[in-house]
Amino acid sequence: MKKIIMLTIPALFLLLSGCALAAVWLDGCGSPDADLVVVNDSDWDVYSIVLEYGDSTETVQAASGDALLEPGQSYGLELEAGEGWLTLLDRAQRTIGRSRVTRREDCRQVLTFDGASEGSLSLEERR
Repeated sequence: MKKIIMLTIPALFLLLSGCALAAVWLDGCGSPDADLVVVNDSDWDVYSIVLEYGDSTETVQAASGDALLEPGQSYGLELEAGEGWLTLLDRAQRTIGRSRVTRREDCRQVLTFDGASEGSLSLEERR
C-alpha cells in the first residue's frame, strides 16, 4: 500500500502541473497535439520561443524565469494556419536560432536546434 501511495503522489503532481500528457510525447512540456516539436540538441539553454505570424506574435517562456529548454529537451507547439517565423532566444533575449515554419495537416514537424553555427535550425517532417 505504501508503494502505491508513493507512486501515486508524483503522478498527481505531474497531472496538476499540466505536463503529464505532454510528458508521454515530449521531453519537456508543451502541447501533446503539437504540430511542431522544437528539440534542443545544443549545449545552449533556450529561454524563449517566439512565433510570429504577420502582425501577431506569441512568446513562450518559463514563468519562473528559468530556461524553457535545456540541452536534450523538447517542447511541443500548436501552430496557426499559414506561414510564420519561429525564433529561439537565450537568457539575454538574443536570437540564437530562427526558422520559417508552416503548419502541415498531415504530419508533425520537428525543428532541431544543434547550436553548431549561429542560428542553425533543421526542420524534419514525421508522418
